Amino acid sequence: MTLKRFEEKTVTDTQWRRATTLRDRSGLVPFFEQAMAPTGPRTGRPPNQDRYTVNAVLTALLLVIAAQDIPNLATALRVLWSLPPDRVAELGLESVITPEKKAQMRRITPAEGKNRIALLTKEYYSIFRTFNTMMNTIDSSPHPRNTPETVQARRLRAARLTHAERHDLRLREDRFLKVIDLVISAGCAGGRPDHYTGDAILDETWLDSHGATVGRGYRQPHLKAPADPDVFLRPKKGPKKGWGYVHMLVFAGPAPKPNGRSVPEIVTGFYIRKRGDSITDSAIATLRSHVASGFGATRGFGIVIADRGYTAEQDDFAIRMAEEGYHVTASADQPQPVNEVDYVLTEPAREPRLPLVELGVYMFAGRFICPAGAHLRPFRDLRPLNESKATDADLQHRQEIIDQLRLYTMPTNGLPRRVVRAGRLQGWATYEVLCPALAGLVNCPLQPDSGIRSPQPRPIAHMTPDAPYPVCRQAYTRVHIPVRLMKHVDVDLRGSFEHTDRFALRSAIERINSDIKRFDTANLNGPALQTVGRARIGFLAACTAAMQSMIRIEGYIEDYGSVHNMPYTRRFHLRRARARRLARRLRTSKAARNRER
Repeated sequence: MTLKRFEEKTVTDTQWRRATTLRDRSGLVPFFEQAMAPTGPRTGRPPNQDRYTVNAVLTALLLVIAAQDIPNLATALRVLWSLPPDRVAELGLESVITPEKKAQMRRITPAEGKNRIALLTKEYYSIFRTFNTMMNTIDSSPHPRNTPETVQARRLRAARLTHAERHDLRLREDRFLKVIDLVISAGCAGGRPDHYTGDAILDETWLDSHGATVGRGYRQPHLKAPADPDVFLRPKKGPKKGWGYVHMLVFAGPAPKPNGRSVPEIVTGFYIRKRGDSITDSAIATLRSHVASGFGATRGFGIVIADRGYTAEQDDFAIRMAEEGYHVTASADQPQPVNEVDYVLTEPAREPRLPLVELGVYMFAGRFICPAGAHLRPFRDLRPLNESKATDADLQHRQEIIDQLRLYTMPTNGLPRRVVRAGRLQGWATYEVLCPALAGLVNCPLQPDSGIRSPQPRPIAHMTPDAPYPVCRQAYTRVHIPVRLMKHVDVDLRGSFEHTDRFALRSAIERINSDIKRFDTANLNGPALQTVGRARIGFLAACTAAMQSMIRIEGYIEDYGSVHNMPYTRRFHLRRARARRLARRLRTSKAARNRER
């Protein structure tokens, strides 16, 4: 690389404080120094000792990010050579950045010839070698970077890896995930409020690749793959149609209670997808990063809010999240297959040739409904109500539907009891549902014991079937559904006001994603990073997200005194306005009935 000229870049005290704070909190300097240390006996020529240390390179990159500039090595070099002498000595570069060399560096211009430009280029390659050595310790790709190869050549290289080479790549992947956890944890330190319960929001975005994209492809083996071995092919948006190569980034953020206090809009989990990862794999890795940052569920199970890209396209998303201890809240705009969930099936009969037994348990609006609620079939796909255009009568009608669905909802044990791994029901999830009458929630004529007096009056189930179903004969019943239908089981009643309020929290993570790529906030730009590779892009993106989170936490503390004093969410005020409208409608209906009398 040939640098044309040198320009100084001013570093403020605030930027220096933020960069050094994030560096010291994360502990990346000793981590990289330990990973770069030789492990075996020294033989042959001694290793090359670069003049720029890990501490200097990392601090320079964090200073660039703190200044909301694009983190590349050219800008980092400008920052280092623009520091005052006391900070240069703090980084241990007083023998590298001397006043004489700094004065000579300032005089470098294109008119002075190649000799002076060569000095600047030499300094760039010196800092590049240190950064490249750092990234090689966490780069788990077996393919060379900046080398367009055929897809067949990369497949052969991956197939010919020895056991020792595969072990080394796994070790580098573990280091990469550890680095991500250290950076994200340091960025969101001190940002967890007391009222936060551990719920998370997931969203995916992408960065355009810096590698060549013309005439490349993954479809046929004879086509040349891009210079970056870790990119994904994706259609472009905007006026310029076509295809481009991107890096897929997955972010996680904290989700507040819909009707409670808000939480800081920060990044608490991060992951960058690699070749071979599914959407569910990347979501699981991001959720684990979220937990490692100290934002996991405090007690019980947490809730994950995800869009249709996760729930509608990935059949195993819900069960994988259940294994991690999280429920899933998804969009209500997902119609249920009529021919598969008209009823839920139980265990098969003893003889294989007999059909499965019908229980009479329905699945409406993301909940298991008992046989007495069969008349609610028209509301099985309850869409969200636009409250801004709805009248008071519409709100009352929706509330009546919600009350009816809740009346016949069968309580479950929460997460699926297990997933059947063998037999006729292989790949099916098992739930335990409870009769609402035996649970003491409703009085049902099919359950005489449910009519016993209770301290509080119970509603009565009027639309009961003529004969009891199998679920009416026992308290707990095992219910089997295919794993691909778990995306229709939700935490809240889909289409209800509570579900609409909870799913609307996804806008927070979308704002975070847009701010990370905006030029006036974080300014993360893929082509302007001037580097390729999953490890390098992921490391710089994680540092950018962590710095953005730390800046946001400082702003919250300045505005509210503490993150524990955050204001109530917008949905809290909408809920109060909705309650007032429903109360006004109830008073109007009651007055009309009195006049009729």
